[in-house]
Amino acid sequence: MNYDEKCQLLIIGDSSVGKTSILTRFTEDKFTTNYINTIGIDFFSKDEIFNNKKIRIKIWDTAGEERYRALTQGFFKSANGIIITYAVNDVDTFENLKYWIQSIHTNLGENDLVKIIIIGNKIDLDREVNFDDAKKYAEDNGYKYFETSAKSGKGINESIKFLVQEIIDSQDKTNNINKNNKDNKHDDDTISLDENKHSNNEKKCCS
Repeated sequence: MNYDEKCQLLIIGDSSVGKTSILTRFTEDKFTTNYINTIGIDFFSKDEIFNNKKIRIKIWDTAGEERYRALTQGFFKSANGIIITYAVNDVDTFENLKYWIQSIHTNLGENDLVKIIIIGNKIDLDREVNFDDAKKYAEDNGYKYFETSAKSGKGINESIKFLVQEIIDSQDKTNNINKNNKDNKHDDDTISLDENKHSNNEKKCCS
Protein backbone atom coordinates (compact mmCIF):
# COMPACT_ATOMS: atom_id res chain seq x y z
CA MET A 1 0.00 0.00 0.00
CA ASN A 2 1.67 3.22 -1.16
CA TYR A 3 -0.92 5.73 0.08
CA ASP A 4 -1.93 7.07 3.48
CA GLU A 5 -5.73 7.06 3.20
CA LYS A 6 -8.43 6.06 0.73
CA CYS A 7 -11.42 8.12 -0.38
CA GLN A 8 -14.28 6.44 -2.24
CA LEU A 9 -16.54 8.49 -4.50
CA LEU A 10 -19.59 7.60 -6.55
CA ILE A 11 -20.62 9.49 -9.70
CA ILE A 12 -24.28 9.26 -10.71
CA GLY A 13 -26.57 10.85 -13.28
CA ASP A 14 -28.40 10.13 -16.50
CA SER A 15 -26.81 8.26 -19.37
CA SER A 16 -24.66 10.36 -21.75
CA VAL A 17 -24.13 13.34 -19.42
CA GLY A 18 -20.37 12.71 -19.56
CA LYS A 19 -19.65 10.88 -16.31
CA THR A 20 -16.94 8.67 -17.84
CA SER A 21 -15.47 11.66 -19.70
CA ILE A 22 -15.23 13.61 -16.44
CA LEU A 23 -13.41 10.77 -14.70
CA THR A 24 -11.08 10.13 -17.64
CA ARG A 25 -10.15 13.81 -17.72
CA PHE A 26 -9.56 13.83 -13.96
CA THR A 27 -7.50 10.65 -13.75
CA GLU A 28 -5.71 10.64 -17.13
CA ASP A 29 -6.12 14.21 -18.44
CA LYS A 30 -7.54 12.82 -21.67
CA PHE A 31 -10.72 13.31 -23.70
CA THR A 32 -12.19 11.28 -26.53
CA THR A 33 -15.51 11.36 -28.36
CA ASN A 34 -15.53 7.57 -28.79
CA TYR A 35 -16.83 6.50 -25.38
CA ILE A 36 -19.24 3.60 -25.12
CA ASN A 37 -21.96 3.90 -22.47
CA THR A 38 -20.89 2.31 -19.19
CA ILE A 39 -22.36 -1.14 -18.63
CA GLY A 40 -23.08 -1.68 -14.95
CA ILE A 41 -20.17 -0.29 -12.90
CA ASP A 42 -16.62 0.75 -13.72
CA PHE A 43 -14.05 2.50 -11.55
CA PHE A 44 -11.22 5.01 -11.82
CA SER A 45 -8.39 5.73 -9.40
CA LYS A 46 -5.95 8.58 -8.80
CA ASP A 47 -3.54 9.54 -6.01
CA GLU A 48 -3.48 13.16 -4.83
CA ILE A 49 -1.87 15.00 -1.91
CA PHE A 50 -4.22 16.56 0.66
CA ASN A 51 -3.08 17.93 4.04
CA ASN A 52 0.38 16.45 3.45
CA LYS A 53 -1.08 12.97 3.01
CA LYS A 54 -1.28 10.83 -0.11
CA ILE A 55 -4.95 10.09 -0.71
CA ARG A 56 -6.05 7.36 -3.10
CA ILE A 57 -9.24 8.61 -4.75
CA LYS A 58 -11.32 5.72 -6.05
CA ILE A 59 -14.37 6.73 -8.07
CA TRP A 60 -17.12 4.33 -9.05
CA ASP A 61 -18.50 5.17 -12.50
CA THR A 62 -22.14 4.14 -12.76
CA ALA A 63 -24.40 3.47 -15.71
CA GLY A 64 -27.25 5.96 -15.99
CA GLU A 65 -29.59 3.65 -17.86
CA GLU A 66 -32.65 2.60 -15.90
CA ARG A 67 -31.93 -1.14 -16.22
CA TYR A 68 -28.68 -0.70 -14.24
CA ARG A 69 -29.99 1.57 -11.49
CA ALA A 70 -30.65 -1.23 -9.02
CA LEU A 71 -26.98 -2.22 -9.34
CA THR A 72 -25.89 1.37 -8.69
CA GLN A 73 -27.83 1.53 -5.44
CA GLY A 74 -25.58 -1.13 -3.91
CA PHE A 75 -22.63 1.28 -3.97
CA PHE A 76 -24.19 4.22 -2.10
CA LYS A 77 -23.36 3.02 1.39
CA SER A 78 -19.67 2.43 0.65
CA ALA A 79 -19.13 5.96 -0.70
CA ASN A 80 -17.56 8.83 1.22
CA GLY A 81 -18.78 11.31 -1.38
CA ILE A 82 -21.19 11.49 -4.30
CA ILE A 83 -21.05 13.49 -7.55
CA ILE A 84 -24.46 14.07 -9.12
CA THR A 85 -24.04 14.96 -12.78
CA TYR A 86 -26.20 16.41 -15.54
CA ALA A 87 -25.50 18.02 -18.93
CA VAL A 88 -26.16 21.76 -19.24
CA ASN A 89 -27.14 21.26 -22.90
CA ASP A 90 -29.94 18.82 -21.98
CA VAL A 91 -32.68 20.16 -19.72
CA ASP A 92 -34.16 16.68 -19.25
CA THR A 93 -31.01 15.52 -17.45
CA PHE A 94 -31.29 18.57 -15.18
CA GLU A 95 -34.93 17.82 -14.38
CA ASN A 96 -33.93 14.23 -13.56
CA LEU A 97 -31.63 15.43 -10.77
CA LYS A 98 -34.60 15.08 -8.44
CA TYR A 99 -34.61 11.32 -9.12
CA TRP A 100 -30.90 11.00 -8.25
CA ILE A 101 -31.25 13.11 -5.12
CA GLN A 102 -34.20 10.99 -4.02
CA SER A 103 -32.11 7.87 -4.65
CA ILE A 104 -29.48 9.22 -2.26
CA HIS A 105 -32.08 9.92 0.43
CA THR A 106 -33.64 6.48 -0.07
CA ASN A 107 -30.32 4.67 0.28
CA LEU A 108 -28.55 6.86 2.85
CA GLY A 109 -31.27 8.68 4.75
CA GLU A 110 -29.97 11.86 6.40
CA ASN A 111 -26.35 10.71 6.52
CA ASP A 112 -24.46 14.02 6.62
CA LEU A 113 -21.11 12.21 6.71
CA VAL A 114 -21.44 11.58 2.97
CA LYS A 115 -20.52 14.76 1.09
CA ILE A 116 -22.32 15.62 -2.14
CA ILE A 117 -21.81 18.03 -5.04
CA ILE A 118 -23.70 18.67 -8.27
CA ILE A 119 -21.81 19.08 -11.55
CA GLY A 120 -23.26 20.61 -14.69
CA ASN A 121 -21.10 19.17 -17.49
CA LYS A 122 -20.69 20.04 -21.20
CA ILE A 123 -20.44 23.82 -20.80
CA ASP A 124 -18.58 23.83 -24.12
CA LEU A 125 -21.95 23.19 -25.82
CA ASP A 126 -25.03 25.39 -26.22
CA ARG A 127 -26.80 25.32 -22.89
CA GLU A 128 -30.44 24.67 -22.12
CA VAL A 129 -30.04 25.16 -18.37
CA ASN A 130 -29.32 28.60 -16.91
CA PHE A 131 -26.33 28.76 -14.54
CA ASP A 132 -28.16 30.75 -11.85
CA ASP A 133 -31.14 28.36 -11.89
CA ALA A 134 -28.88 25.33 -11.53
CA LYS A 135 -26.82 26.94 -8.77
CA LYS A 136 -29.96 27.86 -6.84
CA TYR A 137 -31.36 24.35 -7.24
CA ALA A 138 -28.15 22.83 -5.86
CA GLU A 139 -27.98 25.26 -2.95
CA ASP A 140 -31.66 24.74 -2.12
CA ASN A 141 -30.83 21.06 -1.72
CA GLY A 142 -27.76 21.84 0.38
CA TYR A 143 -25.12 21.05 -2.25
CA LYS A 144 -22.22 22.95 -3.77
CA TYR A 145 -22.59 23.51 -7.53
CA PHE A 146 -19.87 23.32 -10.19
CA GLU A 147 -19.84 23.50 -13.96
CA THR A 148 -17.35 21.58 -16.08
CA SER A 149 -16.22 20.71 -19.55
CA ALA A 150 -14.65 17.29 -19.85
CA LYS A 151 -13.60 18.31 -23.35
CA SER A 152 -11.47 21.27 -22.25
CA GLY A 153 -10.89 20.13 -18.67
CA LYS A 154 -12.38 23.29 -17.20
CA GLY A 155 -13.66 22.82 -13.65
CA ILE A 156 -12.86 19.10 -13.43
CA ASN A 157 -9.99 19.17 -10.93
CA GLU A 158 -11.53 22.02 -8.95
CA SER A 159 -14.85 20.24 -8.39
CA ILE A 160 -13.55 16.78 -7.51
CA LYS A 161 -10.73 18.08 -5.30
CA PHE A 162 -13.24 20.30 -3.48
CA LEU A 163 -15.34 17.23 -2.70
CA VAL A 164 -12.36 15.20 -1.49
CA GLN A 165 -11.17 18.07 0.70
CA GLU A 166 -14.65 18.36 2.22
CA ILE A 167 -14.57 14.65 3.06
CA ILE A 168 -11.10 14.83 4.62
CA ASP A 169 -11.97 17.95 6.66
CA SER A 170 -15.18 16.30 7.90
CA GLN A 171 -13.35 13.12 8.91
CA ASP A 172 -10.60 15.11 10.66
CA LYS A 173 -13.25 17.06 12.56
CA THR A 174 -15.00 13.85 13.60
CA ASN A 175 -11.69 12.29 14.69
CA ASN A 176 -10.84 15.40 16.75
CA ILE A 177 -14.26 15.35 18.44
CA ASN A 178 -13.86 11.67 19.28
CA LYS A 179 -10.36 12.32 20.62
CA ASN A 180 -11.58 15.23 22.76
CA ASN A 181 -14.44 13.14 24.11
CA LYS A 182 -12.00 10.37 25.00
CA ASP A 183 -9.66 12.86 26.68
CA ASN A 184 -12.56 14.40 28.61
CA LYS A 185 -13.68 10.98 29.77
CA HIS A 186 -10.17 10.27 30.98
CA ASP A 187 -10.13 13.58 32.89
CA ASP A 188 -13.50 12.77 34.47
CA ASP A 189 -12.22 9.36 35.52
CA THR A 190 -9.14 10.95 37.08
CA ILE A 191 -11.22 13.46 39.02
CA SER A 192 -13.52 10.71 40.17
CA LEU A 193 -10.60 8.67 41.48
CA ASP A 194 -9.21 11.68 43.35
CA GLU A 195 -12.61 12.44 44.85
CA ASN A 196 -12.99 8.83 45.99
CA LYS A 197 -9.55 8.97 47.55
CA HIS A 198 -10.40 12.23 49.32
CA SER A 199 -13.71 10.81 50.50
CA ASN A 200 -12.05 7.68 51.89
CA ASN A 201 -9.49 9.79 53.76
CA GLU A 202 -12.23 11.88 55.33
CA LYS A 203 -14.07 8.77 56.39
CA LYS A 204 -10.90 7.32 57.88
CA CYS A 205 -10.16 10.52 59.82
CA CYS A 206 -13.63 10.67 61.27
CA SER A 207 -13.83 7.05 62.35
